[in-house]
Amino acid sequence: MATIVQLVGNMSLGIKRKGLWVMVMGSIGFMGSHMVDRLIARRDNMIMVDNFFIKRKENMMHHFGNPRFELI
Repeated sequence: MATIVQLVGNMSLGIKRKGLWVMVMGSIGFMGSHMVDRLIARRDNMIMVDNFFIKRKENMMHHFGNPRFELI
């Protein structure tokens, strides 16, 4: 099973490449929200899935309005 470091990697943000579509489950939590920030900085397209059981949508408010971001 791949780790977060293997999935996100250390790719330079200056490399020109086509953005990926990435789904992050549990995206509002501590680790998920940091992974989402990193992937959006890489210009990947994101679909986030979370049930908000003990978390708050405010953790992702800074991404609302970004066309590469979708929260389910």
